[in-house]
Amino acid sequence: MINKKYLKNLRCKAINNKNNFIFDLYNERIEDSLDVISIKFKKILILGDQGTKIYRYIQNRYKKAEVKVYDIKTQSSKLDLDIIKKSTIDLDYWVPQENDFDLIISNFYLNICEDFNKLLSKIMKSLLPNGFFLAILPSQENFSLLRSAMMKTDIELYGGTYNRFNRTPELHTIIDLLKKNNFKIPLVDNET
Repeated sequence: MINKKYLKNLRCKAINNKNNFIFDLYNERIEDSLDVISIKFKKILILGDQGTKIYRYIQNRYKKAEVKVYDIKTQSSKLDLDIIKKSTIDLDYWVPQENDFDLIISNFYLNICEDFNKLLSKIMKSLLPNGFFLAILPSQENFSLLRSAMMKTDIELYGGTYNRFNRTPELHTIIDLLKKNNFKIPLVDNET
């Protein structure tokens, strides 16, 4: 079970923190991926809002596109509210419309879903037949050293450990689930 109330608080802090290098780094990866695609997307969904960087990029690159942002309820800065019109949504209860978006982007948001397979099915349902889905997920390999250090610290300080990381599917599981949910050309990359 994922403690979503705790995650909401963490996401609020991360989103409003101007020095969040992890979100910024992977926002740049998303932008780099979109830079090589020459399609003019018309209806775009951003799942998870890490400030305004991706939204601004999308608005500048696809000026005529309709853009929606879904996130769990977070405290937005005034700047965010002036720029982004976002909807609060828990992906576990999201009921998508069929063939609605030609691009869906997510940066560190899908990992807070209880049923990753079901979520991929919803995303596929929501995509137009030739739509694109671009997501960044933390993997077990990404934070292995940090996880190990935190566990050792917890054991020394508290005599036990606290799970500070969400469950994340392994790389081969992600590939299998993408194929199972009929993603035509699943491309998965791993970065540590």
